[in-house]
Amino acid sequence: MLLLYDDAQSIYSKKSQLGFSLASVGIQARGRTSILRTNYRNTEEVFQFSYDFAKHYLITTDSDPDSAPLIEPQTAGRHSLAPELRRFESFEKEVNTIVTWLQRWHEEREVPWSEMCVLYRNKQQGKLIEAKLKASDVPYQWLASSKAKKAFQFTEIVSS
Repeated sequence: MLLLYDDAQSIYSKKSQLGFSLASVGIQARGRTSILRTNYRNTEEVFQFSYDFAKHYLITTDSDPDSAPLIEPQTAGRHSLAPELRRFESFEKEVNTIVTWLQRWHEEREVPWSEMCVLYRNKQQGKLIEAKLKASDVPYQWLASSKAKKAFQFTEIVSS
């Protein structure tokens, strides 16, 4: 059996997790695990940002046999711009800034629309982002439904 797990990528709260340890169901993993150290998915800048965030905010305890250790990053050497955190006075100002950035990257850096995306937390935010993109004539595909997700073609971004 192969079991892959990355505790740092857990997006659910502790109360929504399984609620049991591997050992409690008869899986003896201690001493039989391998740590995959090279990350091929993210750029070095994204991986370093994630590691620094996890190191600062994720609580790990050495006393819990099922807790995963925080591993020093090793990447495959790909590079990109470093992530930034920004705080805005309102969500509306944040959305306006995002739309401005998308337009600027497309016009000044010639980044194709199909290579940009906007992630959001909930459907209400998605509706506000979609309205601003539409009002600004920024082409987009909004994956708000199962049908839209199944029909998604990243190379066919057109104005809606």
